[in-house]
Amino acid sequence: MTAEYGDLSNAAVRVPTASSEALVFRTPDGAPLVDRYGTDPGRLLVTDQRHGDMLAAIGNTSGNLLASADYAPLQ
Repeated sequence: MTAEYGDLSNAAVRVPTASSEALVFRTPDGAPLVDRYGTDPGRLLVTDQRHGDMLAAIGNTSGNLLASADYAPLQ
């Protein structure tokens, strides 16, 4: 399985995972907004507004934090 792209940018819309594939839905400027793995419900993706780094995933039905990341380049 290979990644699929919706246009000529480097913003994948379908990416392979260990168990199946993930769909990534993006805003018009290319920032990731929602992802979905297999048949699981989608997750809202929280990104850094300055760099576009993905920081967290929030459940779309529960509103609970499902995943998070922290980046501290100067430590």
